[in-house]
Amino acid sequence: MAAVCVVLLRAPSASEKDKYHRELMSKGYVPYSIPVLSFEFENLDRLAETLHQPQSHGGMIITSPRSVEAIELSISKYIPKEKWLEVLQKQWQDLHLFAIGDATSTAMKNKLGLQSCGYQSGSAEKLVPIIKQVITAGNQPLLFPCGNLRRETIPQEMKNAGIKLTSVEVYKTIPNPEIQSALQEHIKTKGLPDVIVFFSPSGLEFTIDFIKDIMGDLSTIKLVAIGNTTSQALHNKGLSVAGVAEKPNPESLCQCIQKCCPTSG
Repeated sequence: MAAVCVVLLRAPSASEKDKYHRELMSKGYVPYSIPVLSFEFENLDRLAETLHQPQSHGGMIITSPRSVEAIELSISKYIPKEKWLEVLQKQWQDLHLFAIGDATSTAMKNKLGLQSCGYQSGSAEKLVPIIKQVITAGNQPLLFPCGNLRRETIPQEMKNAGIKLTSVEVYKTIPNPEIQSALQEHIKTKGLPDVIVFFSPSGLEFTIDFIKDIMGDLSTIKLVAIGNTTSQALHNKGLSVAGVAEKPNPESLCQCIQKCCPTSG
């Protein structure tokens, strides 16, 4: 049986040991990552103003590595390194810091020196009850750096619970201008994949027309989603979903793919 080719619609890790590639390869798959999103950062000065005021906040909610990157850039541009390391970092760490997913939690630790909780939840829907357990109505606001395509789950649920947020839009999600050529090159050199993994609704929106044009009939390709929101976005496009990874991490994705497209081993 030929090797099972898995295309991941996301940017590969800068590290040589990409965790998704490593996990999939360990189970006999041949993974390829194709970046489909680009990001433009904004309002970093406003973000810095809030980062200067941990005493006015009850904590922070970080939903993606991109938000961590925005904080890192904001600090590097507007906050003296010594002040962050010697004062602000500890003050924020003493508050409630929530994250979604292993990648976000790891980025917070490595780039900001901050430990987070709730990251095992894997989704906004599952993080909300964790936040409500420790944050009460009338609290000092939670800092919520987010993107322009944010979902309203957390803002709405916090509003319903009387929990205040300081929302700052810190990045815009835009299509990677190289998507079409990257997909064409992959098909030319590697052939059609056995599995395509969609990591977000925006990634789906920016790629699906190119994928249909280049690959034609998708009925022979297993379409896998990270999370229920992405799965629903695929269904809304009239596409069949072969599997849904419950959490945004390599282990959960690999288990999902093993169920819908097992290798010969």
